[in-house]
Amino acid sequence: MFDMMDKKSDQGNFTLRASYLEVYNERVKDLLNPSSTHDSLPVRWSRDRGFYVENLFYVECDTLDDLTAVLEEGLKYRQVGSHGMNDHSSRSHSLLTVYVDIETVDPSDEAGIPILRHGKISFVDLAGSERVKETKSVGEAFTESQNINKSLLTLGNCISALSDAKKRTGHIPYRDSKLTKLLADSLGGDGVTLMIACISPSSYVVSDTLNTLRYANRAKKIKNKPVVQMDP
Repeated sequence: MFDMMDKKSDQGNFTLRASYLEVYNERVKDLLNPSSTHDSLPVRWSRDRGFYVENLFYVECDTLDDLTAVLEEGLKYRQVGSHGMNDHSSRSHSLLTVYVDIETVDPSDEAGIPILRHGKISFVDLAGSERVKETKSVGEAFTESQNINKSLLTLGNCISALSDAKKRTGHIPYRDSKLTKLLADSLGGDGVTLMIACISPSSYVVSDTLNTLRYANRAKKIKNKPVVQMDP
């Protein structure tokens, strides 16, 4: 992406920003501004923007090193813990989002009115589903497991509805969790989505493996139509 921006720098002005957040216990945390007084950033909706996070911190990135620094800084504050199945378990879902704005001028336009194109790419790391009986989670860890599973269930419901041509035109339950609100434009919007399903080779968790594969199989049936976002 940065190589492309360098090669085409004579064709327009490129601006790249990044944000990094996590959804932990149904609360949105800004990983780039952990000292924020906001316990949970509000997720709003508008007709122009769809779902968005209010008061989210953005960092302008000129190089790949800048973007890598954003990722490394955010990882310091992400919620992790241990349980009976994993000593280093992610206790939240995280979203690293890169926003690219390109300002160009059509050479054939005598007025020289600039054209602004917008793009974004989101890297989403989902916490794994958990069985409390096996993880032996209690107290705060139990609450975390419940919220992780609830949000993944809602995500599954959204994927099921979007993958069914008959249901897609009806109600999609994005509002049932913070995670699905934030993924709404990725799941059923006008972009391109790639989902990577992670499974274990162990026969001990074969039922979880099958569930994950079914999850991914439904997701690949979703059909979106990419559209260039631009301001005339």
